[in-house]
Amino acid sequence: MFDWLKKEDEKDMEFNELKQGLPSFPDSPMQRGFSQAAIKDAVAPARLPEFPSIEKHISHPQIESEVFVKIDKFHAAKKSIEATKNKLEEISTLLQKIRETTLREEAQIAIWEREVMAIKARIKEVSENIFDRVE
Repeated sequence: MFDWLKKEDEKDMEFNELKQGLPSFPDSPMQRGFSQAAIKDAVAPARLPEFPSIEKHISHPQIESEVFVKIDKFHAAKKSIEATKNKLEEISTLLQKIRETTLREEAQIAIWEREVMAIKARIKEVSENIFDRVE
């Protein structure tokens, strides 16, 4: 009836025998607990060694050498720059024309606004003199 208890006791005894036959290890920090100093050392930022600047030791040699370019590429680059200059001149001229046109338009709009204000004043004057007297 209590066979299962006997089996568990036998298993426990076998486990204890096996456990005693294993080599023992020295106490680990996990078993003893960590000291506060060990925790602080682990958390503190580590300082990296400072290395001397590389730029101080590297000298930049100034090489005065000639640059060789094919003549056709030189002429192509020169034509390209000239074309760019011409386009910029054209853009500058167009912007000046736009600015002048805008100023003329604003002047014309100002004239029209004055004319509209004058017409409104005349209509108001006529309305007050003729139609308001009739009523």
